[in-house]
Amino acid sequence: TCRRKGWVHPSDQMPKKTKVASKRKARAAAAGPVAGSGAGEDGAGRGAGTGSGGGGGASSSCSSSKKKKKKKKRKTAGTPITGGGVRSRRQARALTSAFHELSHELEALRARAGRGEGEAVAGRMAEVEAKLAAMGGRKAYQDASILSTSIYSTSKWIFQIVTRMGRRPSSGEPPLRVLEVGAINTKLLVTPWLDVLAIDLLARAPGITQMDFFDVRPEPIYDVVVCAMVLNCLPTPRARGLMLVNLAALLKPRGLLFIMLPRLCFRTAYMDQSTFEAILSKLGFVIRHNKFSPKLAHYALTFRNPAAADAASAEN
Repeated sequence: TCRRKGWVHPSDQMPKKTKVASKRKARAAAAGPVAGSGAGEDGAGRGAGTGSGGGGGASSSCSSSKKKKKKKKRKTAGTPITGGGVRSRRQARALTSAFHELSHELEALRARAGRGEGEAVAGRMAEVEAKLAAMGGRKAYQDASILSTSIYSTSKWIFQIVTRMGRRPSSGEPPLRVLEVGAINTKLLVTPWLDVLAIDLLARAPGITQMDFFDVRPEPIYDVVVCAMVLNCLPTPRARGLMLVNLAALLKPRGLLFIMLPRLCFRTAYMDQSTFEAILSKLGFVIRHNKFSPKLAHYALTFRNPAAADAASAEN
């Protein structure tokens, strides 16, 4: 014991009820996963955590085990959304959401300017462009996307669907030929049963080719095409429609197309989920699987030639 002869512990002078409460605090501190550092919540509980009963330890030197301090959670909610580096998933989500909202607003403002309202929207256009630049532009957006996909990987869902549909090659069979549009990591590139051409406008990793999607020759040579968070970045409806047409042209007859885009895209004046899916159907796509999170929409599609389908139905 650490008591000295003739020394009276403060708990011995306490009323009975206070002494019982002090003992309970001492036992709780001793049994807890993180022990205190020797100072209790008040004077009566000082030194509790290592002794038995209420008069356990007069100093921290009486402890037989090393005490740990509680780690405080780092708060990131107040971190400014800038291009100085993305450090948390919460910040990454905030940055990507802000980027999409500002990009869509800028697109709408440019459309108004094209209809002769240039003077009316010029000031707001300059403000939106300044905000995008202050965030770090597309590079900061890519940084946020890299962080998000390192925590939640869409490639896992792709692997599951390819396997579930019986498209994964067996041992000895050639790998599936894949085009990944907007690649920000190498998770598909390093998969041994995939032969991947990964492209992006701003390549950030070895093995990813810096290339515009519209420079890819539209030939039906791919078993799988992945287009993650790219369709929503195109500036005009015409460009988005052309991308969908070209994606279809790249697929083999039994090919799979994976599209991921923010659900925010379905909350505009001219687009919602049912309209988007109707456009996919009109272009000849068939939805095989889909998945929705609070922020993202995932689609696994196959392609049928609408003209061939119409001809077949006319013959029947």
